Amino acid sequence: MLRRTKNCTDKEGRPILNLPPANIEVKYCVLSEAEKDFYEALFRRSKVKFDQFVEQGRVLHNYASILELLLRLRQCCDHPFLIMRMSMSKQDLITAPTDNRFQIDVEKNWVESSKISALLQELEALRSSGAKSIVFSQWTAFLDLLQIPLSRNNFSFARLDGTLNLQQREKVIKEFSEDKGILVLLMSLKAGGVGINLTAASNAFVMDPWWNPAVEEQAVMRIHRIGQTKTVSIRRFIVKGTVEERMEAVQARKQRMISGALTDQEVRTARIEELKMLFS
Repeated sequence: MLRRTKNCTDKEGRPILNLPPANIEVKYCVLSEAEKDFYEALFRRSKVKFDQFVEQGRVLHNYASILELLLRLRQCCDHPFLIMRMSMSKQDLITAPTDNRFQIDVEKNWVESSKISALLQELEALRSSGAKSIVFSQWTAFLDLLQIPLSRNNFSFARLDGTLNLQQREKVIKEFSEDKGILVLLMSLKAGGVGINLTAASNAFVMDPWWNPAVEEQAVMRIHRIGQTKTVSIRRFIVKGTVEERMEAVQARKQRMISGALTDQEVRTARIEELKMLFS
């Protein structure tokens, strides 16, 4: 099957599609002291478990458990509440550093994370222009949290995630596209990758990095496609000094390795080295 991409050209070398430019920018966030203490406590406990697997020579045998450890660290970069809402045993090393089981009123005890504060600053700067934005996250629980500050700051928003059926999705997209008052669409990353047209927006905010950059690209390209008339701005949020920043390094390493043919043993060795990088 032949497939045309945005980079396809005609016989004279001219692009078949003339789309406005798409600018990608990484926004680095710095954790507050309280967030940093929370993250580092969680990281230390996660590393203890990972080091045990390394010592036992059973890293790949416990791959799913290690990904779970990394998942908690990644969620902590978005907002500590994502960790605290998990129900876990006190013996579990993945538990929140405070052993809090998160039976709290989130709205009543609301505190903005550094990443959410950075997003709000970006959205506030765009508000007067009327430009529409899509905010992507992998976790619907984080979308739940984002609704709180958006409401408090009087942003009209819509939401699209995997819980909606096709008819509901079409309704949300129609409302977002046609209602000038709705400036923000909250969207789960995977839901954003299913052949939908979001050209009403010209800004995309990717709140958390995904293991496979192609998943991110597929989602944000719902904006940068035929029908888009404005320059598209894509901002990716990364928290400095955390597993998110190391994920970027791992992805760059993977890209360099793709061109080389590796044996199964080399792939296994590379995977272990990547995990060690993430817990370094």
